Amino acid sequence: MTASLYIDGSKSCGKTILSFGLIQKFKEENIKASYFKPFSMGFRDKSGRIVDSDVIAMREALGLENTPEELSPVVQCVCGMIFQDLDSHAAEMKILKTYKLIKSFNDIVLIEGSKLSERYKLRADRISALLNSKVILTIKYSENLIVESAIHYRDLFINDKTGFMGIIINSVPVDKIKEVKKLVIPALRRLGIHVYGVIPQKMELIPTIKDVAEGLNATILTGKGGLDRFIGDFLVANMKSEAGLVYWFKRSLNQTMMRGGDKTELILDSMEANLSAIIMCGDSHPTDKIMNKAYEMMIPILSTSFDEFTTMVHIGKVTDIITPTFLQEKSEIIKQMIEEHVNWKGILNKIFDELE
Repeated sequence: MTASLYIDGSKSCGKTILSFGLIQKFKEENIKASYFKPFSMGFRDKSGRIVDSDVIAMREALGLENTPEELSPVVQCVCGMIFQDLDSHAAEMKILKTYKLIKSFNDIVLIEGSKLSERYKLRADRISALLNSKVILTIKYSENLIVESAIHYRDLFINDKTGFMGIIINSVPVDKIKEVKKLVIPALRRLGIHVYGVIPQKMELIPTIKDVAEGLNATILTGKGGLDRFIGDFLVANMKSEAGLVYWFKRSLNQTMMRGGDKTELILDSMEANLSAIIMCGDSHPTDKIMNKAYEMMIPILSTSFDEFTTMVHIGKVTDIITPTFLQEKSEIIKQMIEEHVNWKGILNKIFDELE
C-alpha cells in the first residue's frame, strides 16, 4: 500500500524545495518516491500548454517519467484569463485518476499543496482525506505568527485528528534559531503540535539572475559576469513604450511606474543604484550607452518578447521560481539541509507505522 505526505503552506514558504529534499532522502533509503501537485498555477509554454515551473523542475531534476499533466492535473494560468472550468467534484475525479496512476509505481508520494485548491472548495483537510495522506504544514519564519498559523491549520483537521502530523519551520534567520527552539517549540508542544524541523535560512538557496534568465527563457544581451548575483532590484524597460520603465523592488514587493524624462538617462541613472539586472521587454533593445555601461558594471541585461505587464507577472513568479538547473546544482545543499535540520526518519516512521 502506497503512503503519501501532503506538504502544505503559504506561497514561497519552501514547499517545493522541501519536497525535493525529502524525496532525495527517501530514495537513498531505497524507497520509491514521487511527486504530485494536484493544483498549480502556470504559464503557457511554446507548445500552448499551461505548465507550472515547479512541476517541470521537479520532473526533470528527479527524472520522473509521468507527464506534467499527470503530475499536476488541475492547472490554471497565472494571468487568470485561461482556466479549467471544473466544479469541485470534477476536480476531485481528475485528481484521483492521475494520483492513482502515480502511486501505483511508488512506495510514497510527496504531495505539494496550493492555495488554488480553495477556489474549488477543496481545503487541505478534504484533499488529504481524498488521497489518504498525512499532512505537514511548512511555515516560513518571516510570517511571524508561527504559533497562530499552526493552531489555525491544526483546527482544519478537527474531524480528522490523525491527519495533521505537525509543522516544519523554514528559513529561520541564524540569530533566531535559539529563540525558536527555546520559546516557540515548547509553546507548540503544549498545544499538541509536533515540530519536525527548524531549517535555518540559507543564502545558497536564494535564486540568482541566472535562474531568472532561465525561468523567463530570456536572451542575455550583456553582463554574463553578473549572472551569479542574488536577486535584488530589477528595472523592467521597454524602449518602444511611452511609459516604458518599471522598477521592481524585490525587497518591498512594490512596483512604481516611472513616467517622463529621457529613458536612456533614467536607465543610466538607475544603474548607479546597484541594480541586479535590467530586463528589456517587448523585443526592445537598449542603446549603445546603456549596453556599454552595463558591460562595464557587469549588470546583466535580459531580453524578452513579453510586454511590460506580462513581464511583471512573470517576474512575480520567477523571483520565487524553482528551475531544473537550480534543483540539480543545489541538490547536495538541499539534501544536507534535510539531513541536519528535519526529522525525516520520524516522518517516515509515523507515516508507515500508521499505514499498517
